[in-house]
Amino acid sequence: MIRLFSLLLLSWLLGPGALPTPRREFVMPEGSGSLTGFSRNGRLVGVSGGTSQVAVFQTGTGLLLRTYREHRQPVVSFAFSPRLDTVVSVDASGQAHAWNPETLTTLARWQAPSDVTRVLFSPDGQQALLASRSRRWLWNLRYPATEPVELEFNGPVVGDITALSFSTDGTRLATGFETGMVLVQDLKTRAYQQMALFRTSVQGLSFGRDSLLAVAGTPEFRSWHPGTSAAPHTQVLEQPAVAIAFDEDAQLVLLGSPTGLTSVWSPPEKQLIFTCQGKGRTSFVQFQPEGSLILAAFTEDRAKTWKLQ
Repeated sequence: MIRLFSLLLLSWLLGPGALPTPRREFVMPEGSGSLTGFSRNGRLVGVSGGTSQVAVFQTGTGLLLRTYREHRQPVVSFAFSPRLDTVVSVDASGQAHAWNPETLTTLARWQAPSDVTRVLFSPDGQQALLASRSRRWLWNLRYPATEPVELEFNGPVVGDITALSFSTDGTRLATGFETGMVLVQDLKTRAYQQMALFRTSVQGLSFGRDSLLAVAGTPEFRSWHPGTSAAPHTQVLEQPAVAIAFDEDAQLVLLGSPTGLTSVWSPPEKQLIFTCQGKGRTSFVQFQPEGSLILAAFTEDRAKTWKLQ
């Protein structure tokens, strides 16, 4: 609640026409920088995009600390574990690497049987989910030498996979499809529930404590409570949204637009309370773990952080 009050005060002080300047910009040695993410404690920022490298920066200073160079093809996705000092990155050839961001030691490699397009860690940091357009695998990072196990669908596969999100307790996985369908699967029982949230491709998913938020490039986000019979709720926005993330307390929502406008939304206030600007399409948004920064990546700009309070 302190963060929410501070943001409301900041939005009033800045006024509707003023946009804050970035706290830091992360300059890649080469490449686009359209892929990014915070480390588990928020003290490091990883950046990649367009090359075979993943650069590791110090969050506070923007200083480039080290670069992971073990891929031979352009990196298409990567993620930091929220609990372990581990990164999983995948390249255009389908090769996945698990590695330590402090030492750059490669812990394990795995060659996927089809192109992997996205990586996501479970909330406990023990497993990484790797997904292609139609398949998903779980990699147990407690034993990185073991091969990932395919997570099969019990329900129908309705088009290409376009978005993923674990529930906050790690027991359920939401999968979004190009058809606008979202499927939520219980990882223990494999029971599933599905909902047609949009008529266009789902572009972002984020689980809160009891709700799942989804965006599809339209000026709205939708809130669904899987496991209940309640109909999804639609929150109209002034800008289309293509990326979305909850903060750790599930009190604030971070939204990215096709024009680089990145905003913090307050569900209790039902209004935007913080807005900043990048160039090109927003490709990723994230709140800093246990911190007061937001991180965003763009298709035509450097990855940047902004201070919330």
